[in-house]
Amino acid sequence: MYLNKKIIAIIPARKNSKGIKNKNLQKLGENNLVQISVNSAIKSKYIDQIIVSSDSKKILESVNGYKNVLKHLRNKKLSNDQSLIIDVILDILKIYEYDYMILLQPTSPFRTTKDIDGILKETITNNRKSAISLKESKSIPEFMYFINKSKRLSPYLKKNNKSTNRQSYKNYYVPNGELYVSNIASLKKSKKIIHKDTFGYFSNNQLSIDIDNIADLELAKAIFKINSNL
Repeated sequence: MYLNKKIIAIIPARKNSKGIKNKNLQKLGENNLVQISVNSAIKSKYIDQIIVSSDSKKILESVNGYKNVLKHLRNKKLSNDQSLIIDVILDILKIYEYDYMILLQPTSPFRTTKDIDGILKETITNNRKSAISLKESKSIPEFMYFINKSKRLSPYLKKNNKSTNRQSYKNYYVPNGELYVSNIASLKKSKKIIHKDTFGYFSNNQLSIDIDNIADLELAKAIFKINSNL
């Protein structure tokens, strides 16, 4: 709880994954990706309740024994490739009544508890409806193109600066996948995590990685091993 606002953390962990088999059960060290997210949430000063949502009994069993962690067996209709995470969240929030929700995806294993508490504090203190963690994009729209069948390029932006000097362009930002916070009343009304009233949060985490494929997983394992030996 922070400023008398009750906070629930939701950790979504679907069984199937196109990129990596049993992705959410992959381990870095002794813990799988779901357990790593649970561990970071448990250490939070502000989170009142943690929910792990999955269609996999094996994933849910992996969090047995954790205090303050409830298991949500996901409906099959919310467990296919077309399922939207917002629908999973809203399904959970039919059962539990809280003021704020923070979404912690297991695919961001280097997320820190400091940033969990940081984004919650910043969002609630400023009475914001929504906030997400960001990183600076290495790709910028002015350098992006469409390509036709003959491989001819056309600019993504109609008004395209011709300069190839990166310093002449604005900075652009993209979600890094680590943190999503929403005021629950607003979330139920908009049915969107990111909207016009969403604010950005910047962390000092230099290890931010969103595991989507085998290469990402191997990189995460290598980083974890290096940090463990420091």
